[in-house]
Amino acid sequence: MPCTCFVTSTFRGQMTITMGYQDSERARTTTKKAMDLFMLHLLSLTGPV
Repeated sequence: MPCTCFVTSTFRGQMTITMGYQDSERARTTTKKAMDLFMLHLLSLTGPV
């Protein structure tokens, strides 16, 4: 069953995001899209640069 897993943790002011996903072309493509959207969201929280 295809799935993607995001695990987020923090330590000493640093955030780490770990992802696991099924190794198939379709899963890699959609996981990349999801990560790009997630990164855009995080960047939007910081305000204008």
